Amino acid sequence: MRLAVVGSGPAAFYTVIRALQKVPSLNVTIFEKGFAPFGLVRTGVAPDHPEVKSCQERFTQLIDDNPKQINYLGNVEIGKDISLKQLSDQYNAVLIATGAQGNRQLGIENNTAGKPLRGVVPARNFVNWYNGVHDGALFDPSLLNARKATIIGNGNVALDIVRVLLSPLQRWKDIEFCDLGSSVYDGISKSKIEHIDVVGRRGLFQSAFTNKEFRELLNLVPMLPVDPKSELDVEPITRIDKKKIKLINGISTGLFDNELLKSNKKSFQFKFHRVPVKFHGDERVTAVEYTYNGKRVVEETDLVFTSIGYMGTSAEGYDSVGAQFDVKTGTLLRNPETGIVEGTANIFASGWAATGSSGAIAATMRDAFVEGDLIADYLQKHNDTTAIEDNEKQQESPINDNINTQDAVSTLEQGNKRIITWNDWKKLDHEEIRRGEIVGKSREKFETKEQALEYLK
Repeated sequence: MRLAVVGSGPAAFYTVIRALQKVPSLNVTIFEKGFAPFGLVRTGVAPDHPEVKSCQERFTQLIDDNPKQINYLGNVEIGKDISLKQLSDQYNAVLIATGAQGNRQLGIENNTAGKPLRGVVPARNFVNWYNGVHDGALFDPSLLNARKATIIGNGNVALDIVRVLLSPLQRWKDIEFCDLGSSVYDGISKSKIEHIDVVGRRGLFQSAFTNKEFRELLNLVPMLPVDPKSELDVEPITRIDKKKIKLINGISTGLFDNELLKSNKKSFQFKFHRVPVKFHGDERVTAVEYTYNGKRVVEETDLVFTSIGYMGTSAEGYDSVGAQFDVKTGTLLRNPETGIVEGTANIFASGWAATGSSGAIAATMRDAFVEGDLIADYLQKHNDTTAIEDNEKQQESPINDNINTQDAVSTLEQGNKRIITWNDWKKLDHEEIRRGEIVGKSREKFETKEQALEYLK
Protein backbone atom coordinates (compact mmCIF):
# COMPACT_ATOMS: atom_id res chain seq x y z
CA MET A 1 0.00 0.00 0.00
CA ARG A 2 1.23 3.46 -0.87
CA LEU A 3 0.62 6.88 0.65
CA ALA A 4 1.64 10.18 -0.93
CA VAL A 5 2.14 13.07 1.48
CA VAL A 6 2.14 16.69 0.31
CA GLY A 7 4.10 18.78 2.80
CA SER A 8 6.68 17.84 5.42
CA GLY A 9 5.76 19.77 8.55
CA PRO A 10 4.54 18.40 11.90
CA ALA A 11 1.08 17.53 10.54
CA ALA A 12 2.63 15.40 7.81
CA PHE A 13 5.08 13.58 10.05
CA TYR A 14 2.70 12.94 12.93
CA THR A 15 0.09 11.57 10.54
CA VAL A 16 2.65 9.27 8.96
CA ILE A 17 3.87 8.11 12.37
CA ARG A 18 0.33 7.13 13.33
CA ALA A 19 -0.50 5.49 10.01
CA LEU A 20 2.67 3.40 10.14
CA GLN A 21 1.77 2.19 13.62
CA LYS A 22 -1.48 0.82 12.23
CA VAL A 23 -0.15 -0.29 8.81
CA PRO A 24 3.52 -1.29 9.32
CA SER A 25 3.96 -2.31 5.67
CA LEU A 26 2.88 1.10 4.34
CA ASN A 27 5.15 2.79 1.79
CA VAL A 28 5.24 6.58 2.04
CA THR A 29 6.47 9.24 -0.37
CA ILE A 30 6.77 12.78 1.01
CA PHE A 31 6.65 15.65 -1.49
CA GLU A 32 8.06 18.95 -0.23
CA LYS A 33 7.96 22.25 -2.11
CA GLY A 34 11.04 23.68 -0.40
CA PHE A 35 14.55 22.29 -0.19
CA ALA A 36 14.29 21.60 3.55
CA PRO A 37 11.73 19.57 5.51
CA PHE A 38 9.87 20.28 8.77
CA GLY A 39 7.59 23.15 7.72
CA LEU A 40 6.88 25.80 10.35
CA VAL A 41 9.07 24.03 12.90
CA ARG A 42 11.98 25.28 10.79
CA THR A 43 10.47 28.45 9.34
CA GLY A 44 7.93 29.59 11.94
CA VAL A 45 9.32 28.86 15.40
CA ALA A 46 11.44 31.72 16.73
CA PRO A 47 15.23 31.09 16.88
CA ASP A 48 15.24 31.59 20.66
CA HIS A 49 12.81 28.69 21.19
CA PRO A 50 15.03 25.72 20.24
CA GLU A 51 13.14 23.41 22.58
CA VAL A 52 10.05 23.67 20.35
CA LYS A 53 12.13 22.47 17.42
CA SER A 54 13.22 19.27 19.13
CA CYS A 55 10.49 17.31 17.29
CA GLN A 56 12.71 17.56 14.20
CA GLU A 57 14.93 14.91 15.76
CA ARG A 58 11.99 12.49 15.95
CA PHE A 59 10.97 13.22 12.37
CA THR A 60 14.53 12.70 11.16
CA GLN A 61 14.81 9.43 13.03
CA LEU A 62 11.57 8.23 11.46
CA ILE A 63 13.01 8.42 7.95
CA ASP A 64 16.49 7.29 8.97
CA ASP A 65 15.01 4.19 10.60
CA ASN A 66 12.68 3.39 7.68
CA PRO A 67 14.67 3.97 4.47
CA LYS A 68 12.86 1.14 2.70
CA GLN A 69 9.43 2.60 3.41
CA ILE A 70 9.71 6.40 3.46
CA ASN A 71 10.96 8.45 0.55
CA TYR A 72 11.51 12.20 0.68
CA LEU A 73 11.33 14.26 -2.52
CA GLY A 74 12.20 17.89 -1.89
CA ASN A 75 12.05 20.82 -4.30
CA VAL A 76 8.86 19.37 -5.80
CA GLU A 77 5.80 21.58 -6.14
CA ILE A 78 2.46 19.83 -6.51
CA GLY A 79 0.44 21.45 -9.28
CA LYS A 80 3.56 22.62 -11.06
CA ASP A 81 6.00 19.72 -11.19
CA ILE A 82 3.42 16.99 -10.78
CA SER A 83 -0.36 17.17 -10.45
CA LEU A 84 -2.52 16.24 -7.51
CA LYS A 85 -4.59 14.16 -9.91
CA GLN A 86 -1.54 12.09 -10.79
CA LEU A 87 -0.85 11.42 -7.13
CA SER A 88 -4.46 10.46 -6.55
CA ASP A 89 -4.27 7.99 -9.47
CA GLN A 90 -0.88 6.52 -8.58
CA TYR A 91 -1.21 6.15 -4.80
CA ASN A 92 -3.77 4.37 -2.66
CA ALA A 93 -4.19 7.54 -0.59
CA VAL A 94 -2.93 11.11 -0.62
CA LEU A 95 -2.44 13.29 2.45
CA ILE A 96 -2.43 17.07 2.09
CA ALA A 97 -0.51 18.62 4.97
CA THR A 98 0.59 21.92 3.51
CA GLY A 99 -0.44 24.10 6.43
CA ALA A 100 -1.81 27.61 5.92
CA GLN A 101 0.17 29.22 3.11
CA GLY A 102 -1.51 32.64 3.02
CA ASN A 103 -2.18 35.55 5.38
CA ARG A 104 -5.45 36.82 6.77
CA GLN A 105 -6.26 40.25 5.39
CA LEU A 106 -7.17 43.35 7.37
CA GLY A 107 -9.61 44.45 4.72
CA ILE A 108 -8.28 48.02 4.50
CA GLU A 109 -6.35 49.64 1.69
CA ASN A 110 -2.58 49.69 1.82
CA ASN A 111 -1.69 51.97 -1.05
CA THR A 112 -1.35 55.56 -2.13
CA ALA A 113 -1.84 56.50 -5.78
CA GLY A 114 -2.12 52.83 -6.62
CA LYS A 115 1.22 51.84 -5.03
CA PRO A 116 1.54 49.80 -1.84
CA LEU A 117 2.98 51.73 1.09
CA ARG A 118 6.42 50.62 2.18
CA GLY A 119 6.57 49.56 5.76
CA VAL A 120 3.29 47.63 5.95
CA VAL A 121 4.49 44.04 6.24
CA PRO A 122 2.66 40.76 6.87
CA ALA A 123 4.07 39.24 10.05
CA ARG A 124 4.74 36.00 8.18
CA ASN A 125 7.23 37.76 5.89
CA PHE A 126 9.20 39.01 8.87
CA VAL A 127 9.00 35.63 10.63
CA ASN A 128 10.33 33.95 7.49
CA TRP A 129 13.18 36.46 7.35
CA TYR A 130 14.35 36.00 10.92
CA ASN A 131 14.12 32.24 10.45
CA GLY A 132 16.47 32.36 7.50
CA VAL A 133 13.95 32.02 4.66
CA HIS A 134 15.11 34.71 2.26
CA ASP A 135 13.71 33.38 -1.02
CA GLY A 136 12.01 36.19 -2.90
CA ALA A 137 13.27 38.96 -0.56
CA LEU A 138 9.95 39.00 1.29
CA PHE A 139 11.25 41.37 3.97
CA ASP A 140 13.56 44.32 3.49
CA PRO A 141 15.75 44.68 6.61
CA SER A 142 16.36 48.35 5.77
CA LEU A 143 12.81 48.91 7.13
CA LEU A 144 14.29 48.40 10.58
CA ASN A 145 15.68 51.94 10.44
CA ALA A 146 12.34 52.91 11.98
CA ARG A 147 12.14 54.26 15.52
CA LYS A 148 8.64 53.06 16.32
CA ALA A 149 6.81 49.98 15.07
CA THR A 150 3.23 48.80 15.39
CA ILE A 151 1.96 45.23 15.41
CA ILE A 152 -1.72 44.83 14.55
CA GLY A 153 -2.72 41.64 16.32
CA ASN A 154 -1.72 40.31 19.73
CA GLY A 155 -1.12 36.59 19.46
CA ASN A 156 2.09 34.72 20.16
CA VAL A 157 3.54 35.69 16.78
CA ALA A 158 3.21 39.34 17.78
CA LEU A 159 5.09 38.67 21.02
CA ASP A 160 7.73 36.76 19.04
CA ILE A 161 8.31 39.84 16.89
CA VAL A 162 8.60 42.10 19.94
CA ARG A 163 11.07 39.70 21.54
CA VAL A 164 13.18 39.33 18.40
CA LEU A 165 13.41 43.07 17.78
CA LEU A 166 13.69 44.42 21.31
CA SER A 167 15.60 41.79 23.30
CA PRO A 168 19.17 42.76 24.28
CA LEU A 169 21.56 41.62 21.56
CA GLN A 170 23.79 39.77 24.01
CA ARG A 171 20.93 37.36 24.68
CA TRP A 172 21.24 35.87 21.18
CA LYS A 173 24.81 34.85 21.92
CA ASP A 174 23.87 33.33 25.27
CA ILE A 175 21.06 31.06 24.00
CA GLU A 176 22.15 27.45 23.68
CA PHE A 177 21.21 25.84 20.34
CA CYS A 178 20.15 29.19 18.85
CA ASP A 179 19.95 29.10 15.04
CA LEU A 180 19.55 32.82 14.32
CA GLY A 181 21.30 33.45 11.00
CA SER A 182 24.36 35.69 10.89
CA SER A 183 22.80 37.98 8.30
CA VAL A 184 19.65 38.23 10.44
CA TYR A 185 21.68 39.04 13.55
CA ASP A 186 23.45 41.73 11.54
CA GLY A 187 20.08 43.18 10.48
CA ILE A 188 18.68 43.14 14.02
CA SER A 189 21.86 44.66 15.46
CA LYS A 190 21.45 47.61 13.08
CA SER A 191 17.77 48.05 13.95
CA LYS A 192 16.83 51.46 15.35
CA ILE A 193 13.45 50.38 16.67
CA GLU A 194 13.03 51.62 20.23
CA HIS A 195 9.33 50.98 20.88
CA ILE A 196 6.57 48.71 19.62
CA ASP A 197 2.81 49.10 20.08
CA VAL A 198 0.92 45.80 20.13
CA VAL A 199 -2.62 46.65 19.04
CA GLY A 200 -5.77 44.59 19.55
CA ARG A 201 -9.31 45.08 18.26
CA ARG A 202 -10.80 43.88 21.53
CA GLY A 203 -9.75 43.80 25.16
CA LEU A 204 -7.02 42.21 27.25
CA PHE A 205 -8.92 39.03 27.99
CA GLN A 206 -9.68 38.50 24.30
CA SER A 207 -6.00 38.72 23.36
CA ALA A 208 -4.56 35.58 21.82
CA PHE A 209 -1.09 35.41 23.38
CA THR A 210 -0.34 32.75 25.99
CA ASN A 211 0.84 33.53 29.50
CA LYS A 212 4.00 31.50 28.98
CA GLU A 213 5.04 33.73 26.07
CA PHE A 214 3.96 36.84 27.97
CA ARG A 215 6.02 36.00 31.04
CA GLU A 216 9.10 35.35 28.91
CA LEU A 217 8.74 38.73 27.23
CA LEU A 218 8.26 40.59 30.52
CA ASN A 219 11.62 39.24 31.66
CA LEU A 220 13.32 40.75 28.61
CA VAL A 221 11.61 43.97 27.49
CA PRO A 222 10.15 46.77 29.66
CA MET A 223 6.38 47.13 29.26
CA LEU A 224 4.62 50.49 29.41
CA PRO A 225 1.20 50.77 31.11
CA VAL A 226 -1.73 49.15 29.30
CA ASP A 227 -3.81 51.56 27.20
CA PRO A 228 -6.58 52.08 28.17
CA LYS A 229 -5.87 51.64 31.88
CA SER A 230 -9.51 50.65 32.37
CA GLU A 231 -8.62 47.23 30.90
CA LEU A 232 -7.07 46.37 34.25
CA ASP A 233 -10.31 47.17 36.05
CA VAL A 234 -12.17 44.37 34.26
CA GLU A 235 -12.84 41.44 36.57
CA PRO A 236 -11.03 38.31 35.32
CA ILE A 237 -13.12 35.16 35.21
CA THR A 238 -10.90 32.34 33.99
CA ARG A 239 -7.70 31.13 35.59
CA ILE A 240 -5.79 32.21 32.48
CA ASP A 241 -7.18 35.75 32.70
CA LYS A 242 -6.30 35.96 36.38
CA LYS A 243 -2.75 34.96 35.52
CA LYS A 244 -2.54 37.71 32.89
CA ILE A 245 -3.53 40.32 35.47
CA LYS A 246 -1.08 38.88 37.97
CA LEU A 247 1.75 39.08 35.45
CA ILE A 248 0.91 42.70 34.60
CA ASN A 249 0.71 43.64 38.28
CA GLY A 250 4.04 41.90 38.75
CA ILE A 251 5.74 44.68 36.81
CA SER A 252 5.15 47.15 39.67
CA THR A 253 5.85 44.65 42.46
CA GLY A 254 9.31 43.70 41.21
CA LEU A 255 8.42 40.24 39.95
CA PHE A 256 10.48 40.97 36.86
CA ASP A 257 13.74 42.28 38.24
CA ASN A 258 16.89 41.19 36.44
CA GLU A 259 19.97 42.86 35.04
CA LEU A 260 19.06 42.04 31.44
CA LEU A 261 15.71 43.79 31.81
CA LYS A 262 17.18 46.77 33.65
CA SER A 263 19.75 47.32 30.91
CA ASN A 264 17.14 47.35 28.16
CA LYS A 265 16.13 50.89 27.19
CA LYS A 266 13.55 49.74 24.66
CA SER A 267 9.86 49.17 25.40
CA PHE A 268 6.52 47.83 24.23
CA GLN A 269 2.91 48.63 25.07
CA PHE A 270 -0.42 46.89 24.68
CA LYS A 271 -3.19 48.99 23.16
CA PHE A 272 -6.73 47.66 23.08
CA HIS A 273 -10.10 48.36 21.43
CA ARG A 274 -8.55 49.88 18.33
CA VAL A 275 -9.91 48.82 14.94
CA PRO A 276 -7.58 49.83 12.07
CA VAL A 277 -9.35 51.58 9.21
CA LYS A 278 -6.63 53.32 7.24
CA PHE A 279 -2.87 53.59 6.76
CA HIS A 280 -1.40 57.06 6.31
CA GLY A 281 1.66 58.01 4.30
CA ASP A 282 2.89 58.91 0.83
CA GLU A 283 5.45 56.27 -0.10
CA ARG A 284 6.07 54.81 3.36
CA VAL A 285 3.59 54.37 6.20
CA THR A 286 3.62 57.18 8.75
CA ALA A 287 0.54 56.44 10.87
CA VAL A 288 -2.40 54.12 11.42
CA GLU A 289 -5.95 55.42 11.77
CA TYR A 290 -8.27 53.53 14.13
CA THR A 291 -11.77 53.70 15.45
CA TYR A 292 -11.48 53.92 19.22
CA ASN A 293 -14.31 54.59 21.68
CA GLY A 294 -16.54 55.63 18.79
CA LYS A 295 -14.04 58.15 17.45
CA ARG A 296 -11.33 58.23 14.80
CA VAL A 297 -7.78 58.43 16.16
CA VAL A 298 -4.50 58.59 14.27
CA GLU A 299 -1.35 57.19 15.87
CA GLU A 300 2.06 57.71 14.33
CA THR A 301 4.33 54.81 13.45
CA ASP A 302 7.23 54.06 11.11
CA LEU A 303 6.61 50.37 10.49
CA VAL A 304 3.54 48.12 10.69
CA PHE A 305 3.40 44.35 11.00
CA THR A 306 -0.01 42.82 10.34
CA SER A 307 -0.24 39.78 12.59
CA ILE A 308 -3.83 38.60 12.45
CA GLY A 309 -3.20 35.00 11.53
CA TYR A 310 -2.31 32.70 8.66
CA MET A 311 -4.85 31.52 6.12
CA GLY A 312 -5.06 28.43 3.96
CA THR A 313 -5.31 29.00 0.22
CA SER A 314 -6.83 26.89 -2.51
CA ALA A 315 -4.07 25.07 -4.36
CA GLU A 316 -3.78 24.29 -8.03
CA GLY A 317 -5.27 20.89 -8.67
CA TYR A 318 -7.97 20.85 -6.00
CA ASP A 319 -10.64 21.18 -8.69
CA SER A 320 -9.20 18.31 -10.72
CA VAL A 321 -9.85 15.88 -7.87
CA GLY A 322 -13.07 17.50 -6.67
CA ALA A 323 -11.61 18.66 -3.36
CA GLN A 324 -13.99 20.95 -1.47
CA PHE A 325 -12.21 24.03 -0.13
CA ASP A 326 -13.87 26.59 2.14
CA VAL A 327 -12.56 30.02 1.13
CA LYS A 328 -13.96 31.65 4.28
CA THR A 329 -12.03 29.43 6.67
CA GLY A 330 -9.17 28.61 4.32
CA THR A 331 -9.55 24.89 4.95
CA LEU A 332 -10.19 21.66 3.12
CA LEU A 333 -13.49 20.13 4.20
CA ARG A 334 -13.21 16.63 5.62
CA ASN A 335 -15.83 13.98 6.18
CA PRO A 336 -15.79 13.68 10.00
CA GLU A 337 -16.36 9.93 9.90
CA THR A 338 -13.84 8.92 7.23
CA GLY A 339 -11.38 11.82 7.24
CA ILE A 340 -11.57 11.97 3.43
CA VAL A 341 -11.68 15.43 1.86
CA GLU A 342 -15.20 16.08 0.64
CA GLY A 343 -15.60 15.48 -3.10
CA THR A 344 -12.58 13.21 -3.39
CA ALA A 345 -12.12 9.45 -3.42
CA ASN A 346 -8.83 8.97 -1.58
CA ILE A 347 -7.49 12.35 -0.45
CA PHE A 348 -7.03 13.23 3.22
CA ALA A 349 -5.90 16.38 5.02
CA SER A 350 -4.36 17.06 8.42
CA GLY A 351 -3.07 20.01 10.40
CA TRP A 352 -3.77 23.60 9.48
CA ALA A 353 -4.76 22.63 5.93
CA ALA A 354 -7.87 21.11 7.51
CA THR A 355 -8.29 22.83 10.89
CA GLY A 356 -7.20 26.38 10.16
CA SER A 357 -4.20 28.17 11.64
CA SER A 358 -4.87 27.82 15.33
CA GLY A 359 -3.23 25.82 18.05
CA ALA A 360 0.33 24.87 18.84
CA ILE A 361 2.22 21.79 17.66
CA ALA A 362 0.48 19.67 20.31
CA ALA A 363 -2.91 20.46 18.78
CA THR A 364 -1.59 19.64 15.32
CA MET A 365 -0.28 16.33 16.64
CA ARG A 366 -3.67 15.38 18.07
CA ASP A 367 -5.43 16.12 14.79
CA ALA A 368 -2.73 14.26 12.86
CA PHE A 369 -3.10 11.16 15.01
CA VAL A 370 -6.84 11.08 14.39
CA GLU A 371 -6.32 11.49 10.64
CA GLY A 372 -3.58 8.85 10.68
CA ASP A 373 -6.02 6.38 12.22
CA LEU A 374 -8.60 7.15 9.54
CA ILE A 375 -6.06 6.76 6.74
CA ALA A 376 -5.03 3.40 8.17
CA ASP A 377 -8.67 2.30 8.36
CA TYR A 378 -9.22 3.36 4.74
CA LEU A 379 -6.12 1.54 3.49
CA GLN A 380 -6.96 -1.65 5.32
CA LYS A 381 -10.50 -1.67 3.94
CA HIS A 382 -9.37 -1.03 0.37
CA ASN A 383 -6.43 -3.43 0.31
CA ASP A 384 -6.77 -6.06 -2.45
CA THR A 385 -4.47 -7.97 -4.76
CA THR A 386 -5.21 -5.81 -7.78
CA ALA A 387 -4.38 -2.50 -6.15
CA ILE A 388 -1.52 -0.41 -7.48
CA GLU A 389 0.65 -1.27 -4.51
CA ASP A 390 1.40 -4.75 -5.96
CA ASN A 391 5.16 -4.47 -5.67
CA GLU A 392 5.96 -7.44 -7.89
CA LYS A 393 4.43 -5.79 -10.95
CA GLN A 394 5.94 -2.34 -10.55
CA GLN A 395 9.28 -1.00 -11.69
CA GLU A 396 11.95 0.04 -9.27
CA SER A 397 12.43 3.69 -8.36
CA PRO A 398 15.75 5.25 -9.43
CA ILE A 399 15.74 7.30 -6.24
CA ASN A 400 15.03 4.54 -3.75
CA ASP A 401 15.05 0.98 -5.02
CA ASN A 402 12.79 -0.14 -2.21
CA ILE A 403 9.86 2.18 -2.92
CA ASN A 404 7.73 1.97 -6.04
CA THR A 405 7.43 5.59 -7.10
CA GLN A 406 8.45 5.10 -10.72
CA ASP A 407 5.46 6.94 -12.20
CA ALA A 408 5.84 10.03 -10.06
CA VAL A 409 9.61 10.11 -10.42
CA SER A 410 9.41 9.64 -14.19
CA THR A 411 7.10 12.62 -14.45
CA LEU A 412 9.52 14.75 -12.47
CA GLU A 413 12.58 13.59 -14.37
CA GLN A 414 10.95 14.21 -17.73
CA GLY A 415 10.70 17.84 -16.69
CA ASN A 416 14.41 17.82 -15.76
CA LYS A 417 13.44 18.52 -12.18
CA ARG A 418 16.28 18.59 -9.66
CA ILE A 419 14.82 16.51 -6.85
CA ILE A 420 16.34 16.94 -3.41
CA THR A 421 16.46 13.48 -1.88
CA TRP A 422 16.69 12.63 1.80
CA ASN A 423 20.41 11.97 1.33
CA ASP A 424 20.73 15.41 -0.23
CA TRP A 425 18.97 16.96 2.75
CA LYS A 426 21.27 15.12 5.15
CA LYS A 427 24.24 16.69 3.35
CA LEU A 428 22.65 20.14 3.67
CA ASP A 429 21.79 19.47 7.30
CA HIS A 430 25.33 18.42 8.16
CA GLU A 431 26.73 21.48 6.39
CA GLU A 432 24.40 23.83 8.27
CA ILE A 433 25.49 22.28 11.55
CA ARG A 434 29.17 22.49 10.55
CA ARG A 435 28.84 26.16 9.67
CA GLY A 436 26.97 26.79 12.90
CA GLU A 437 29.74 25.23 14.99
CA ILE A 438 32.20 27.68 13.48
CA VAL A 439 30.22 30.66 14.82
CA GLY A 440 29.05 29.00 18.04
CA LYS A 441 25.44 28.21 17.09
CA SER A 442 23.39 25.08 16.52
CA ARG A 443 23.37 25.71 12.76
CA GLU A 444 23.89 28.35 10.10
CA LYS A 445 21.05 27.88 7.62
CA PHE A 446 21.05 27.96 3.86
CA GLU A 447 18.81 30.96 3.23
CA THR A 448 17.67 30.29 -0.32
CA LYS A 449 16.93 27.29 -2.50
CA GLU A 450 19.61 28.50 -4.91
CA GLN A 451 22.24 28.34 -2.17
CA ALA A 452 21.20 24.81 -1.28
CA LEU A 453 21.21 23.59 -4.89
CA GLU A 454 24.59 25.22 -5.54
CA TYR A 455 26.08 23.37 -2.58
CA LEU A 456 24.66 20.06 -3.85
CA LYS A 457 26.26 20.38 -7.28
